[in-house]
Amino acid sequence: MEKFASWLRTSVVYDYYMKYRLLCHNKLLKFFIGEFIGSYYIFYLTNCTAYLNYPTYICSLLVIFGLGPIIEILSPVCNGQFNTGISIVFFLRRGQTFWQTLVSIIAQFLGGLFSVLTLNFFFTDSLIAFSSKTYNFIQILSECFGSFILIFVLMLITYRKQNAALLIPGVIAAGCIALPSGMIVNPFIVICRLISNSNNNISWQSCLLLLFSEFIGFTLGFLTGEFILVEGEREVPESYYKLENVEIKPEISNQLERVFVDSQQPINEEIPMN
Repeated sequence: MEKFASWLRTSVVYDYYMKYRLLCHNKLLKFFIGEFIGSYYIFYLTNCTAYLNYPTYICSLLVIFGLGPIIEILSPVCNGQFNTGISIVFFLRRGQTFWQTLVSIIAQFLGGLFSVLTLNFFFTDSLIAFSSKTYNFIQILSECFGSFILIFVLMLITYRKQNAALLIPGVIAAGCIALPSGMIVNPFIVICRLISNSNNNISWQSCLLLLFSEFIGFTLGFLTGEFILVEGEREVPESYYKLENVEIKPEISNQLERVFVDSQQPINEEIPMN
């Protein structure tokens, strides 16, 4: 057994395994894999009911019991975003780098694409195929409102360090029933539904209008959340803001400069030798 273990450690297979272990420590790759898996799962979760022609409340139950665990599991790997709007908020306010955000967004769209292709393959005899569903003004307005609520709630719960895996699925599930649009609130899901072979398939005109309404909702939600955190909270942690956005008063700047100059002076005091 020891000889076999010794041989295994010196074999080519073990060498490739160690290279794979090193690859697993690549942070950008972890973001890509985590966002890809999560986005694939979420699109499948929220759109499979359309292929089966199930009522809306079934989708809400799937969101509550399916979205929370996947956020909890993959948050340490990729921050558990699975939404382009959330990725941008994390870039602006959670210290996520530009490349991590870009990789996450690319992975989200690829995950959604593979998910819709899987659904189209499984449900080849769907009752409604490429119906080019259109949305009216009320539905588009409700999508804007849903996007506003999502980002607004996200900013507050992340600032207060509450569990997003419990609150975000609840917000989306409630919106699926309460809002005429079904609360899609996710750009990659909207775009991937262009090729969905179900009654969730939408026209490209509706896709553009939904994306625009989501952008407006995300922006208003971010600005409102920022206002609440600045004006409504008694204390805002210093880490919440980037250093370059903090204005330093002249007198404080002069004090810091004097401290720096004093720290550069040589120490003349002799150190006793034992």
